[in-house]
Amino acid sequence: MRKPSPEEKKNSENIRKQAKDRQFVTALARGLNILKCFDAEHTELGSIEIARMTGLPQPTVWRLCYTLIQCGFLVQNKSNDKLQIGAPILSLGYSALVTLGFDDTVRRAMHQLAIDFDAAVSMAVRDDDHMVITQRARGNGVLLVNLNVGSRLPIVRSSFGWGYLAILPEEERSEVLEQLLPKGHPEKAFLEQNIRSAIDQYEETGYIINSGIYHKHINAVAIPFWDPKGTQIHVLNCGAPAEVLPIKLLKSKVAPRLQEVVELAQLSLKADKVSA
Repeated sequence: MRKPSPEEKKNSENIRKQAKDRQFVTALARGLNILKCFDAEHTELGSIEIARMTGLPQPTVWRLCYTLIQCGFLVQNKSNDKLQIGAPILSLGYSALVTLGFDDTVRRAMHQLAIDFDAAVSMAVRDDDHMVITQRARGNGVLLVNLNVGSRLPIVRSSFGWGYLAILPEEERSEVLEQLLPKGHPEKAFLEQNIRSAIDQYEETGYIINSGIYHKHINAVAIPFWDPKGTQIHVLNCGAPAEVLPIKLLKSKVAPRLQEVVELAQLSLKADKVSA
């Protein structure tokens, strides 16, 4: 049974702290926290698993799940009694993807880049302490990690997260890192050193490289960019096994191609803003 991650424990603690705010509806926050337990890797969960992941008592979890079932946001698998996401959540998810989406030109460029380098090319945005994939294209090569749209990767370990941190204003970045890597975090010094190196690389080259930190056999390059409104950071990355994408190739060939896709994505978002 999966135990709650440090991020999930922190999320539960944040809810308890926010409960002191008279405008904050704790029950609603707990229900949303339950829904966030479901992702591309956890499509079915039992109430015991959800209780472990959220840190909530199991009777509380079941009452909240019962309400979510009645509202259609969760459905129960009759064969094993586990819970799955319901259709209303899918509608919300598709709505979010449309909001975060790009036109076919961008998707074709991502796919061609993935094909040319036998890699995976993905777009992601921040979701609490993680980056969630919103677009993904795969080449023909063998991938070591099976990620999909909706998969979440930790900010502090992934090229997505490092790209996100690199483009943030210094003051805001410091606040985010303080939240993600509090005093006493077992990998605080190691991760802070690697993140600082990635930020320095971004300031010098316009991209960051993550080699063996998210996964010991994977190399990835990432480029972050703001949407035209300046409210949303997107991060585009290209990754593959290290023997397929050695760092020299990432720097000389992949990063320039990735920048071209970023420019297409920015044009796509500007066009969407104008049409709106």
